[in-house]
Amino acid sequence: MICEGNLDPTNCRELSVVLPALKVSFDWMYANRDLWYPSPPSRDRARKFNIWDSLAKMCDWLCDDRLQFPINILSSDHPTSCEVTLPEDEELSGFRPLYHSENDTKFVSSFDLSSESLKERTHHCIRFIFIREFLGYLCGMEEPLLAFKNGSYVVVLQQNPGRSKPLDFSIEDVSELVDEEYQCETLEHESFNKEGNKDISDLQLMHISLKQEKHYQDKRKHQIQASLSAEDHGLNVEVRPNYLIPDTNCFVDHLNLVQALLDSNRFVVCIPLVVVAELEGLAFESKGMDQYSMGLHKSANTALTYLKQQFQSNQASKLQALTNQGSPLDTISFVHQDNVSAKGSNDDLILNCCTKFDDRQKKSSNGLKTVVLLSDDRNLRVKAMIKKMPTKSVVNFCKLAKIS
Repeated sequence: MICEGNLDPTNCRELSVVLPALKVSFDWMYANRDLWYPSPPSRDRARKFNIWDSLAKMCDWLCDDRLQFPINILSSDHPTSCEVTLPEDEELSGFRPLYHSENDTKFVSSFDLSSESLKERTHHCIRFIFIREFLGYLCGMEEPLLAFKNGSYVVVLQQNPGRSKPLDFSIEDVSELVDEEYQCETLEHESFNKEGNKDISDLQLMHISLKQEKHYQDKRKHQIQASLSAEDHGLNVEVRPNYLIPDTNCFVDHLNLVQALLDSNRFVVCIPLVVVAELEGLAFESKGMDQYSMGLHKSANTALTYLKQQFQSNQASKLQALTNQGSPLDTISFVHQDNVSAKGSNDDLILNCCTKFDDRQKKSSNGLKTVVLLSDDRNLRVKAMIKKMPTKSVVNFCKLAKIS
């Protein structure tokens, strides 16, 4: 369903039915990427409907700036914040196909949940936010499926022929596998043509086509089963968190939780120097004096002051700094020297720091995963999962660790 830009997304009966299903569908896609990416080739050449083109059109509408949502997302430590739990998430909690669908916990004002009508409106807005985040994920993949060009979203999948081979075989391979049988059928077909029996000839050609289609479907089913089996084996990695690496957003939005993790004395909190550099940039940046920029500036200042105090105290055993190469330090004084020759985005530098440090810990942990990346950035967590780096949002990790 493609709607006009001036539609109120929080007051539409059709959307109240479509949005939950759409949100769960995208959760499944996020959790089961191996089953649809790369996209399998279409077997129906006559079909004019293209699901990715329709997704691009829907992306244009969902990301239209004219769609305004009357709620504000708050941090967990805001005095009036309340956690939002969507009905579909509660209903499908523990459902195995959605095991890896990590939706960030959202917090809104308690007023937005004070009545049934306001609660329903808030749920719609949260669904839109989750859906927009997933569409952004499609645009930010290593080889993106969607891209923003000339003011609208377009499909880039078809522009890369190399992506149209999702399985370990192709249509030509199937043709070769049935080549001998096809030759026999062709000889019979020619004999029937000589006798003028066109109807039977057409039936035999259909028979060949159906056999070829069945063989293709059997091979695809086998590939999917193999993928699922490999995924099941991948779930057996044992994680025993000992070292926590928070990114910049953890200090800006959830400093109280980082403090609680450090005060618990159960974990060693390791801070990449690139995170410290980001905090310094936010703390000393003077651009923008709106309320949001001032709040960001204040939070970064508070976090930076806290870190400097902790490193100057006797917390060295539970607080470390990490270079871009994953080397531990007991000071953050070398932050500028470490970032002079750094290349890549800050997210890439943080992830590289995590993997390098994790490699160092593997030597003394008997193969166990002891390093966990804490981040509210979904794209960063996806990159971490691809590199087999354990990752959680700081709110969800504190819930699992029973730290408040």
